[in-house]
Amino acid sequence: MELKSPVSPPVSIAFGAILLLAAFFFGEKQFLLLQDGVKTEGSVLRVEERAVSPAGRQRGRKFYPVISFIDREGKEITFTPEDGSARPDKFKAGDKFPVIYLKEDPATTAQADAGYELLAVPAIFAVFGMLFLLGGLPKQQSEAL
Repeated sequence: MELKSPVSPPVSIAFGAILLLAAFFFGEKQFLLLQDGVKTEGSVLRVEERAVSPAGRQRGRKFYPVISFIDREGKEITFTPEDGSARPDKFKAGDKFPVIYLKEDPATTAQADAGYELLAVPAIFAVFGMLFLLGGLPKQQSEAL
């Protein structure tokens, strides 16, 4: 008995291609950062509290560190990472924080240096993209001789 997919092959291939494009889109900056990024240490200046309201959930609060670092040119750059924490005590003013940025544009490319964890989202998109793409390809039939 052969299991049939509820999704037609062209839809599966198209969805897989879209996921692979998303992997490239989200991964391009991360790959550049890991390959050419300048690593340095920043300091948490302060912690900002923001209200968040995920879809269908109760309103909550997240805490985001505001990080400052000095780039190779001696300019002070300040940024706030996209990821915050629900724990108010995770970040404190004065804490040291690893930072990575592209030397051509440190103000817009700076982010918390999480090493290869930067590739987690692109990797997830790539894996599911490949699964959908391969799932939509026609099966190779082998003939018995």
